[in-house]
Amino acid sequence: MLCKSRRKERTQAVVDSLKKDYKHVIDLTPFEEKDMALEGKGAVVFDHRNHQFFINTSQRSCPEVALEMLKQWNSISSEPYRIVFLEAYDWEGRRIYHTDCLLTILHDHVLFCSSAILDEGIKQLALDALTKGEKKYEIIDLSFAEVEGMCANTQGIFDSAGNKCLILSDRAYRSYTKENLRVLKSNMKLVVSNVDIIEHVGGGSCRCMTSEEYATPLEVSDFHRYEILAGKGRPTTSMLSTPPSSKKTDYSDASLSPYDEEKHSMEEFSKNPMLNVTKQSTP
Repeated sequence: MLCKSRRKERTQAVVDSLKKDYKHVIDLTPFEEKDMALEGKGAVVFDHRNHQFFINTSQRSCPEVALEMLKQWNSISSEPYRIVFLEAYDWEGRRIYHTDCLLTILHDHVLFCSSAILDEGIKQLALDALTKGEKKYEIIDLSFAEVEGMCANTQGIFDSAGNKCLILSDRAYRSYTKENLRVLKSNMKLVVSNVDIIEHVGGGSCRCMTSEEYATPLEVSDFHRYEILAGKGRPTTSMLSTPPSSKKTDYSDASLSPYDEEKHSMEEFSKNPMLNVTKQSTP
């Protein structure tokens, strides 16, 4: 992690718990002593079907750390992986710090803001990697406004009946263009929740709140058996099925966006006037 305050969230108890089910651990924490980061799932978008990682280089996604991860990964993987490095910027020319703010791989589709990549060679490399591999994805091209609306920060899952679903926020739902929303609705079930506080204060959205777990095969009957390793609760059916809010929240004055590179402590967050607004807007 880049921010020292976020490093405190990593506990050995959680690591030890995961080690019970996983044989291998890739430990990149020594790079933190050099203020070099690769912030996990936000920094690395995994495409296991094509054996590749997508990484948008930034302060939070250091190429040197990424190459060390790749080296260790390939030493234990049965199939060699590669990294597709991106250089993405927002409409004001600021580097987008996390890859999953502009790119998310779903079941058969990819949410991708190709306009954020100014270098045409890098853009074409990314497009080819997504559409010409063993698994060919259909690209849903996002606008800058959709990126700001957390439209890429979503999570693809299957429900207990095997249906394709997409976990997304209320803000993302209301930020998609009509055409992109039509494509999503016609190909998967949309599971919408209001996560205003996470989006305004934490700078992330639904994808930042979820993670795949590959160690144990999941039976259909176990689908609703969730474990939150942080020990702060578990999602419920009602939480995951909250319908889109009819209230039109104005996000233009949000103090934090997907592009902020500043280091914010919890003390700073408590002084943030936007915190009270998001509390009031949460159902």
